[in-house]
Formats: sequence, structure tokens, C-alpha cells
Amino acid sequence: MKNAISIETEKEYHKMMLEIHELMKNGETHQTASEVEQLKKMALLVEKYEDDVLKLKPVKQSKST
Repeated sequence: MKNAISIETEKEYHKMMLEIHELMKNGETHQTASEVEQLKKMALLVEKYEDDVLKLKPVKQSKST
């Protein structure tokens, strides 16, 4: 992953999702500290893109009475 500050396009989003998938294939116990940090940063970028562009923010449900 480049030192991305944000995801600007759907293509960049999909590319980052593939990179995340590749890093996660080995499982948590087989990741280096560097890979874990990289995953955290990438996850934050993806989440921001999903919230801001794809509008995938979770909807708060009202309490049932």
C-alpha cells in the first residue's frame, strides 16, 4: 500500500479491499506488527470511504417500546 491519505475513487477502494484481503489470508497469528499496523490504517481509510462516499453508515434503530 502506498502512503494513502484517502481513497478517491471506486477503483482505489476495490484495490485497497483486495490488499486487505491478501493481508488477512494468513490469519491474525501469522501477521507481523507492521502488517497489523498497515491493516489498521487501511481499514480506517476504507471505513471513511464507505461512510462518506458509499453512504454505508449504520442506521441507528429506535428502541422498541
